[in-house]
Amino acid sequence: MPLLSGADHLRLLSGARRAAYEAGCTMVVYHAGLETNVGSASDLFVENRLPLVREIDGWIVSTAAHSADWARAMQPTQKPIVLISPAAQIAGYARVIPDNVQGMYLATTHLIGLGHTRIAFVGHTPNSDIAERYAGYQQALREHGLPLDPDLVCTTIDWRREYWSALAGAEAVQQLRAQDVPFTAIAAATDELAAGAIGALRELGLRLPDDCAVTGFDDAPIALTTEPPLTTVRQSFRDLGRTAVQVLLDVFADPQRANTTVLVPTSLIVRSSCGSTPGWAHQILPRDTTLPIADQLIDVLDTPATPEIVGAVHDLVQSHATALASGEDRPWINMLQRRLPEIVGGRHIDPTRVQQALELLRGIPHDAAPGRADHLSAMAQRALPVAYAQTATMREFRHAETLDLNNVLLDLFRIDRETLVSLAWMRETIVRNAWLYLRDPASPERLTLAGQYDAVPNDLPPAALASIVGLADEREELLLSIFTVRVNGTPSGLCVLRVHERDLSQITNTAGVWIALIETRLAMDLLLSSLRESRDSLAASVDIERTLAATVRELGVPVMPVADGVVVLPLIGAIDGARGERIIEGLLEAVAQRAAHTVVIDITGVPIVDTYVAGSLVRAARAVRLLGASVVLTGIRPEVAQTLVQLGVSFSDFATRATLQDGLRSVLTRASR
Repeated sequence: MPLLSGADHLRLLSGARRAAYEAGCTMVVYHAGLETNVGSASDLFVENRLPLVREIDGWIVSTAAHSADWARAMQPTQKPIVLISPAAQIAGYARVIPDNVQGMYLATTHLIGLGHTRIAFVGHTPNSDIAERYAGYQQALREHGLPLDPDLVCTTIDWRREYWSALAGAEAVQQLRAQDVPFTAIAAATDELAAGAIGALRELGLRLPDDCAVTGFDDAPIALTTEPPLTTVRQSFRDLGRTAVQVLLDVFADPQRANTTVLVPTSLIVRSSCGSTPGWAHQILPRDTTLPIADQLIDVLDTPATPEIVGAVHDLVQSHATALASGEDRPWINMLQRRLPEIVGGRHIDPTRVQQALELLRGIPHDAAPGRADHLSAMAQRALPVAYAQTATMREFRHAETLDLNNVLLDLFRIDRETLVSLAWMRETIVRNAWLYLRDPASPERLTLAGQYDAVPNDLPPAALASIVGLADEREELLLSIFTVRVNGTPSGLCVLRVHERDLSQITNTAGVWIALIETRLAMDLLLSSLRESRDSLAASVDIERTLAATVRELGVPVMPVADGVVVLPLIGAIDGARGERIIEGLLEAVAQRAAHTVVIDITGVPIVDTYVAGSLVRAARAVRLLGASVVLTGIRPEVAQTLVQLGVSFSDFATRATLQDGLRSVLTRASR
């Protein structure tokens, strides 16, 4: 999988893990990251250097942009591979994709059923998923006798940013209005596009859904936060993960099924953005209505009945009964504020599932005043977006806690090699267990255990992960995550982390920095070793000292290539005068040496953005632009953006993104076109 930067990947992983566990299989997650040359990333697996790798019976690949490269790289293993939403069909490999055509057909048909005949389509059709959604839009028009008006199709406008983003959706609306194209509805190819379109429509003074109806696609969390809430098409990422596991098991049983394509059904989720009654408002029934109401709620949530979930649901049911009987709102509000975040936090439950579960409470028999149950239900629905926002805030807080560790690791000269490689510093993190395997200097074809950390009792064999069978834990939901360790660009080891599923996103967002620092220290050790061996040769010593000095300087400016022509500078810690100059120096050197056309500067780990920091960033951006490269500044949270604006920073020198993952995805998407 790529870096897990969003809820979609985590839901996919959750569905796959659950299906694997139910089938008696163990799942291991390998983080492919953002590498474009996947051959070097996969060779440790191809060469079967670990017993752990030899036990892998099959692969599920979810790196759409490079799935073909992965398939080719893994061919020598002769292990079956299932591809999730690849860019194209690859001979010899099964693929699992959402039914994009049917999903957009349902959304467009819904709009037609509400009386709309001028329906605009917004989406970037060079993307294979969106091209299929456009086909569904066309099919719905054709079957209902409506002509396809090219003026209503926004697929070729100047997508200056991510083609699926809210900004692109706003641009599409602006173009439609600028060309004076009449429309009464918009079928957007993603929820982000739909959210941007809704914002642009409001800025134009239009009322939703009275003046214009809008649908999206994905049922992402943003669909709950738009005003009004967004009618959308759900592609169940959990079902994608579950189906991929089932297809892989089918290929095990019958290799002839390796060429199959499996469509995962999509469904229309009706909310308020089109003017119709939200789908969650229609009471749905659990599979067994004879169960206690708390168990029925858990069944509708479609999530494992962990002690945390069971406790939260029981408290909500009891508080709801009390609120019905007493007529008091405050205890119910307090319970919603306390328990709803525990249900939605870290579980990656589909938002509509939570809404439907809460609606079950409305149907409980009671003797309260008429309308009382409706009143309590409305309060619960209003509390749900707040709970999701609170959960997101807590994740950011926990992510911020890990930055303290990054600041410690940055000063590598105060951490000896033994401490760093031992992984003892992992005690500051939420990692449960960790293992670091490095090449054996005496036998480079072998990987040996170099460091190990255990926050919880370790039930793995201590030698070399001799077996991974039976490690899945349904109650704890622990996962093994594998990252490649490279020294001077050469794969030199593996870092294996065992984490709780709910913590996986936070860990992967920072594990890349940890591993980069380990790689830098190992590279420095190689240089120091070479220096000691060459001390009798003056010329060689001077050479090595220069190389070492360059490496030391790069510790404060760790410029890392992520693709051809793309480099990343993750800044962590304070920026003073000397470091500001090194930033400009390092960036110019990296752009020149690597012929970079794009530089991504991430300031997530910069604790204070003041006038000096802002000035340093602007000077660096302008210097890079003089060499013909563009700059993307990431880690721009709302408060940081406000600070930069107050400091008078002009955003004409660089593009901005909220997170490093968003920035890299935008840059690599453009680079691949």
